[in-house]
Amino acid sequence: MKPLRWLLPMALLTGGPNRLPAFKYEIHNDVITAAFRQAPRAAQVADLDSARSANRNMDLLENDDEKQFQHAMRSRRSRTPEAKLATEQFIQLEMHQALAAARRGDPARAGRHLGRMLHAAQDKKHRWCSCGPGSNPEAADPCSSHPNGCAVEGSGNHNLRDDCGLPLDYLLKPCKSKNFQQCTDAYPLPAQIDQATKESVALLEQFVRQL
Repeated sequence: MKPLRWLLPMALLTGGPNRLPAFKYEIHNDVITAAFRQAPRAAQVADLDSARSANRNMDLLENDDEKQFQHAMRSRRSRTPEAKLATEQFIQLEMHQALAAARRGDPARAGRHLGRMLHAAQDKKHRWCSCGPGSNPEAADPCSSHPNGCAVEGSGNHNLRDDCGLPLDYLLKPCKSKNFQQCTDAYPLPAQIDQATKESVALLEQFVRQL
């Protein structure tokens, strides 16, 4: 009976069995907070709490198969170059909308768009892998379980269902399969945190320069 005490809260926090806690949103939020501290001018025109809330909602509410590009991953039957382009376009769109909100004096909306932008940028650690082993032709590459992950963008999978649904054992044991992407979402490598922070700071500084 003991696991049942935390199974329900876990399911609620991750949005239920069809949501992926990519790079876990609390880790995203720690990086976002650190980036705002290193780019203080951004915090003068964009609300940090709104950015953190928008980031959380990206994982809880926007993880369907067709939205995987928002997490630097591939939907079923999508090619890697197309997914990469969609990710970059998403980042630029959120930057544009954040700038527009900041210029009209709406820090809450500016923060929300920055949170979405930073979430997608930080998720580039996924390297446009697929959700499950049958999602795309390259998804079954065994590099998914290699200690260093997949060297080739678009190869490998995240150990989810092919439709990007979340298996129950993902909640119970997030590193059970030793899948590189799956494990580093829960326990990211220091180098991944460092890269995510640097890229987030660079984007916030770019945002401030364009105001």
